[in-house]
Amino acid sequence: MAELTDNATAFSPAETRVSVSGQSAGKGVVLEITDQGLGMSDAEFDERNAMLADPPSFGLAALSSDAHLGLFVIAMLATRHGISVRLGKSDYGGVRAIVLIPTTLVADGDESPERTETPRRTLSRGPLDVRGS
Repeated sequence: MAELTDNATAFSPAETRVSVSGQSAGKGVVLEITDQGLGMSDAEFDERNAMLADPPSFGLAALSSDAHLGLFVIAMLATRHGISVRLGKSDYGGVRAIVLIPTTLVADGDESPERTETPRRTLSRGPLDVRGS
Protein backbone atom coordinates (compact mmCIF):
# COMPACT_ATOMS: atom_id res chain seq x y z
CA MET A 1 0.00 0.00 0.00
CA ALA A 2 2.84 2.37 0.80
CA GLU A 3 4.41 1.96 -2.64
CA LEU A 4 1.09 2.37 -4.46
CA THR A 5 0.26 5.48 -2.43
CA ASP A 6 3.75 6.88 -3.02
CA ASN A 7 3.40 6.32 -6.79
CA ALA A 8 -0.01 8.00 -6.79
CA THR A 9 1.23 11.10 -4.97
CA ALA A 10 4.53 11.28 -6.88
CA PHE A 11 2.94 11.16 -10.34
CA SER A 12 0.02 13.52 -9.69
CA PRO A 13 0.03 17.31 -9.85
CA ALA A 14 0.64 18.85 -6.42
CA GLU A 15 -2.77 20.57 -6.34
CA THR A 16 -4.73 17.34 -6.87
CA ARG A 17 -5.94 14.76 -4.38
CA VAL A 18 -5.14 11.10 -4.02
CA SER A 19 -8.07 9.12 -2.66
CA VAL A 20 -7.62 5.98 -0.55
CA SER A 21 -10.70 3.96 0.39
CA GLY A 22 -11.58 0.44 1.39
CA GLN A 23 -14.45 -1.88 2.11
CA SER A 24 -15.16 -5.48 2.98
CA ALA A 25 -16.02 -7.79 0.11
CA GLY A 26 -16.97 -11.43 -0.23
CA LYS A 27 -13.35 -12.52 -0.77
CA GLY A 28 -11.65 -10.15 1.65
CA VAL A 29 -10.99 -6.44 1.83
CA VAL A 30 -10.81 -4.24 -1.26
CA LEU A 31 -8.63 -1.14 -1.08
CA GLU A 32 -8.66 1.48 -3.82
CA ILE A 33 -6.10 4.21 -4.46
CA THR A 34 -7.14 6.76 -7.09
CA ASP A 35 -5.06 9.65 -8.40
CA GLN A 36 -5.60 12.48 -10.84
CA GLY A 37 -2.27 12.23 -12.62
CA LEU A 38 -1.46 11.76 -16.29
CA GLY A 39 -2.42 8.09 -16.34
CA MET A 40 -1.06 5.53 -18.80
CA SER A 41 -1.90 4.18 -22.22
CA ASP A 42 -3.89 0.96 -22.59
CA ALA A 43 -0.69 -0.83 -23.60
CA GLU A 44 1.08 0.40 -20.45
CA PHE A 45 -1.81 -0.74 -18.26
CA ASP A 46 -1.73 -4.17 -19.95
CA GLU A 47 2.04 -4.45 -19.46
CA ARG A 48 1.95 -3.37 -15.79
CA ASN A 49 -1.01 -5.64 -14.96
CA ALA A 50 0.68 -8.62 -16.61
CA MET A 51 3.78 -7.99 -14.49
CA LEU A 52 1.67 -7.56 -11.32
CA ALA A 53 -0.11 -10.86 -12.00
CA ASP A 54 3.09 -12.78 -12.84
CA PRO A 55 6.24 -10.98 -11.68
CA PRO A 56 9.45 -11.74 -13.57
CA SER A 57 12.43 -13.21 -11.77
CA PHE A 58 14.64 -10.62 -10.18
CA GLY A 59 17.62 -9.92 -12.38
CA LEU A 60 18.96 -7.57 -14.96
CA ALA A 61 15.77 -7.89 -17.02
CA ALA A 62 13.72 -6.72 -14.03
CA LEU A 63 16.00 -3.73 -13.61
CA SER A 64 16.15 -2.62 -17.26
CA SER A 65 15.81 1.08 -18.02
CA ASP A 66 12.09 0.59 -18.79
CA ALA A 67 11.34 -1.36 -15.59
CA HIS A 68 9.49 0.11 -12.65
CA LEU A 69 11.17 -1.25 -9.54
CA GLY A 70 8.34 -0.14 -7.22
CA LEU A 71 5.74 -2.12 -9.20
CA PHE A 72 8.11 -5.08 -9.28
CA VAL A 73 8.33 -5.02 -5.47
CA ILE A 74 4.53 -4.69 -5.23
CA ALA A 75 4.14 -7.69 -7.55
CA MET A 76 6.57 -9.83 -5.56
CA LEU A 77 4.97 -9.03 -2.19
CA ALA A 78 1.43 -9.42 -3.53
CA THR A 79 2.26 -12.81 -5.06
CA ARG A 80 3.95 -13.98 -1.86
CA HIS A 81 0.86 -13.15 0.23
CA GLY A 82 -1.91 -14.02 -2.25
CA ILE A 83 -2.95 -10.38 -2.72
CA SER A 84 -4.40 -9.22 -6.03
CA VAL A 85 -3.34 -5.83 -7.45
CA ARG A 86 -4.87 -4.42 -10.63
CA LEU A 87 -4.32 -1.04 -12.26
CA GLY A 88 -6.88 0.78 -14.39
CA LYS A 89 -7.93 4.22 -15.54
CA SER A 90 -9.37 6.47 -12.89
CA ASP A 91 -12.48 8.52 -13.57
CA TYR A 92 -10.22 11.58 -13.13
CA GLY A 93 -7.80 10.65 -15.90
CA GLY A 94 -5.14 9.18 -13.66
CA VAL A 95 -4.62 5.69 -12.29
CA ARG A 96 -6.82 3.59 -10.03
CA ALA A 97 -5.15 0.73 -8.16
CA ILE A 98 -7.48 -1.93 -6.76
CA VAL A 99 -6.01 -4.22 -4.12
CA LEU A 100 -7.85 -7.33 -2.90
CA ILE A 101 -6.54 -8.66 0.39
CA PRO A 102 -7.93 -12.17 0.99
CA THR A 103 -10.06 -12.84 4.05
CA THR A 104 -7.40 -15.25 5.33
CA LEU A 105 -5.09 -12.27 5.86
CA VAL A 106 -7.62 -9.99 7.58
CA ALA A 107 -9.83 -12.21 9.74
CA ASP A 108 -9.37 -15.29 11.87
CA GLY A 109 -11.49 -18.41 11.38
CA ASP A 110 -13.94 -17.49 14.19
CA GLU A 111 -14.89 -14.11 12.75
CA SER A 112 -17.57 -13.47 10.19
CA PRO A 113 -16.49 -10.49 8.10
CA GLU A 114 -19.16 -7.83 7.89
CA ARG A 115 -19.76 -5.76 4.78
CA THR A 116 -18.75 -2.34 6.01
CA GLU A 117 -17.20 0.60 4.25
CA THR A 118 -14.22 2.43 5.70
CA PRO A 119 -14.15 6.22 5.61
CA ARG A 120 -12.57 7.71 2.49
CA ARG A 121 -9.25 9.46 3.14
CA THR A 122 -7.52 12.13 1.12
CA LEU A 123 -3.77 12.68 1.07
CA SER A 124 -2.26 16.09 0.47
CA ARG A 125 1.26 17.04 -0.53
CA GLY A 126 2.23 18.99 2.60
CA PRO A 127 3.58 17.43 5.74
CA LEU A 128 1.65 14.20 6.15
CA ASP A 129 -1.93 15.44 6.18
CA VAL A 130 -4.58 12.75 6.05
CA ARG A 131 -8.10 14.14 6.13
CA GLY A 132 -11.50 12.52 5.67
CA SER A 133 -13.24 13.85 2.58
